[in-house]
Parts: sequence; C-alpha cells; structure tokens
Amino acid sequence: MDIACCTDHKYLKYCITMLLSFFDHHREEDVCVHLLANSLLPEEEQKVRDVVEKFCARIEVHPVDGDFLSSLTQGQYSYITPTTYARLFLSEVLPTDVEKVIYLDCDLIVLDSLVPLWTCSLEKEYELAVVEDSCSANPCYYERLHISNCHRYFNAGVLLIDLSAWRERKFVELALDLLNSSKLQLDYADQDVLNVLCEGRVKYLPF
Repeated sequence: MDIACCTDHKYLKYCITMLLSFFDHHREEDVCVHLLANSLLPEEEQKVRDVVEKFCARIEVHPVDGDFLSSLTQGQYSYITPTTYARLFLSEVLPTDVEKVIYLDCDLIVLDSLVPLWTCSLEKEYELAVVEDSCSANPCYYERLHISNCHRYFNAGVLLIDLSAWRERKFVELALDLLNSSKLQLDYADQDVLNVLCEGRVKYLPF
C-alpha cells in the first residue's frame, strides 16, 4: 500500500499525528509512505522517519521546491499553505513503478482500515476515487470553475489516484497550464484544480 502526504514545518505535528492514527489500523500491512516535504529541517524529517520505521514500514522523502509552490496562484484562504499544491505533482515525483497511491491530508485522523479504499477498482474510465464535498450543493462552485453541476464537487483530502492515468494524460502539464492561465478563480487552490481537470473522471465513494 502506497500512501502519500505533503507537509511543511507548519503542519509537521499534524502530519505525524495523522500517520500515527493510520498505523493504528495498518500494523500488518506492507506500507510505503511517500512524504512530499517542503523545506523540512533534517531533524524534522527524522521525526517522521522514526514514526514510520517504528511500525516497520518504509518511507521515501521527496523534497519539493517551496519557492516554486509559493509562486503558484494562491487560494482565498490563508490557512491553505502553498505546500498543498504538491499533491498535483505526485505522478512526476513518485517513482514510475508506483502506479496508484492513496493521498491523505495532514489534518485528518484515520479511524479504520484503508484496505477497502486501496483495493477499490477505478476501472479504465476513472482517475480518482473521491468523496463528494459537504458544500457541493453550492452553485457558486460550478459557476466559478465553469464545470457542470452533474460533476459533484469533491473534497481532495482523501484521494485514491491512478498515477499511470495521470502520467499518460500529462496531468502535471495540464495543472500548470491551468494555474498559470489566471482564467479561473481558484479559491480552494489545488482542490479546485483537481475538480476542473478531473471532471467526469472520478469514481464517487460513500461518505
């Protein structure tokens, strides 16, 4: 099972808490954690390694360019740090032999096994497995992003991603084109980007 998360100094303690909750329910699984790290100090990175290796799991740390992420279009809300954009680059950052990954936000707690999510079939037509956002009924989301309300705006905090499909579609290039175009008001940063680019390509899961 490949798990990915993104963090910087501000969210490090939350990232560690999330991982501890994850391993509470995955002590017997073969797990590799992919940490996309924005400007972490060596001792901060070691804290995460210690947690993951305590549970006999593997960890791969992938440094991301914090200055580059900060240069991208910022969302409306200050609590969304530029590091959140790192998940858009997973198909390029992770090794090509990693064909799918579960992405988890740092500000959540895992309450049960994610094996059913990991084994969920995406079939050929889907790139993501997602959960509809609690605010998806708000029409302003669809007007602002120029997407159909048949799409059902989803939350990007938990994602099952078909990385092979993203690589084939050159998803990173599409994301950068969208971010650099300034054509849309991306209030929710990468979450808005994902909803625009993956419209019609997502499998909805129950709450």
